[in-house]
Amino acid sequence: MKENNLMIAVGVVIALLILGALGLALFAGGDGDDGIVDDNGAITIVEGDTYGDLDETPQLDNGDPDGLIDTKELDGSEGPLISPPEEVEVSQEPLPSEEEEVIIPDGPADEADPPEESTEPDVEGSQDVADPTEEEIDPADIQVDEPVEVGLSDVEIEGLLFMREEEKLARDVYSYLYDLWGQKTFNNIQAAEQKHMDSILGLIEDNSLEDPVGDNEPGVFEDQALQDLYNDLIESGEISLVDALLVGAAIEEIDILDIQGYISETDDPDIIRVYQNLIKGSENHLNAFVNALSKQGVEYEPQYLSQEEYDRIVK
Repeated sequence: MKENNLMIAVGVVIALLILGALGLALFAGGDGDDGIVDDNGAITIVEGDTYGDLDETPQLDNGDPDGLIDTKELDGSEGPLISPPEEVEVSQEPLPSEEEEVIIPDGPADEADPPEESTEPDVEGSQDVADPTEEEIDPADIQVDEPVEVGLSDVEIEGLLFMREEEKLARDVYSYLYDLWGQKTFNNIQAAEQKHMDSILGLIEDNSLEDPVGDNEPGVFEDQALQDLYNDLIESGEISLVDALLVGAAIEEIDILDIQGYISETDDPDIIRVYQNLIKGSENHLNAFVNALSKQGVEYEPQYLSQEEYDRIVK
């Protein structure tokens, strides 16, 4: 073991001596001798040409970034001891920056990626392409709200149907009493009552109502109250001509009051216009019966109207 260590130490010393001899051979130049080291590590000094005296001792350029020795030309030398490094041709292509991402395509280099399909529509002819989301609308499919027609109220309907039969009552009574007494006043007024009936019938038809008169014969009524009144008036008118004229005056007073009541229950301009004409007619008829009674020596007093209303009507 000790012998092995000794051998190792001797080998290290020999190696150090060889390295030192090599260093002396490289840097020793004052004597002009060249040293050659053989394969066994022995140094042979060869005498030859010298480079001459050095003008200056070579100095290391501490500012050289590559660590090269900057030498001056030696007197009588053919060039510098250390040749400058050969110029390396540097590619002019810029290296990719650290921030730029270098994308290496997958697959073979000669296989080009297929072009991406453009999602933008072609400009040329694009105006002729219809938007599939917009459906063409048929004008016939457009529904327009029709104006809502406001129908007549129950009171307005009731008034038209009742007045249609009440005007018929007046016509039928006057017709009967004319046949009974031959008094021209009855004949003239019963013709006017027919016109009143026709005016109300027009309103009934305009509002698609069912005519309560229909084909009923004289003296026949749908309204039972009017039927009873007709029977009572005929019975009273059969007593005498004066009683018949008093029946006529009573019918006109009742007619005026009923029409005034129905006017207050409506705002329909057509109904109001017709009703106002009926009132004027009834007022004229009342005056006619009062005059006829006056000729019979009877001073008439109102039976249903107030005295004030009566005085306004009768002149």
